[in-house]
Amino acid sequence: MVDNSLLSRLQSATGPSRELDAEIALANGWTHQKLKPENGRGGDSKPYWRKPNETKYYIPEEQGPPRYTESIDAALTLKPKGYHIVLRWCDPPTDSVCSAFKDNYKNVYTGRAATPAIAILIAIERAKEDSKP
Repeated sequence: MVDNSLLSRLQSATGPSRELDAEIALANGWTHQKLKPENGRGGDSKPYWRKPNETKYYIPEEQGPPRYTESIDAALTLKPKGYHIVLRWCDPPTDSVCSAFKDNYKNVYTGRAATPAIAILIAIERAKEDSKP
């Protein structure tokens, strides 16, 4: 889940950010670590990323996690199960609005941002935050 400080940073973002992508990844189960030497050999001085629930494969630091703040497709991979997403552009077209909701429309979570991907992330993270048990 995303903490309030990350949600605040998403709300104030003016464009894509690899730093925010990393924070979003960590908040959604990714890990960032260095490979440790085994039996006195191996290991690596460079950190690696690992996908959630992955135990075998590593992603090199320079590739990093998905570009959540840049890509609509990447942002949508974080959509909670059972939610629908509606994305709208406003005038001027530099403002995007996204709503996340379930079938009953009882709770609608809205995100407004400079880019469509960030608007999606805000709406999704608000829905996740409210869905905490």
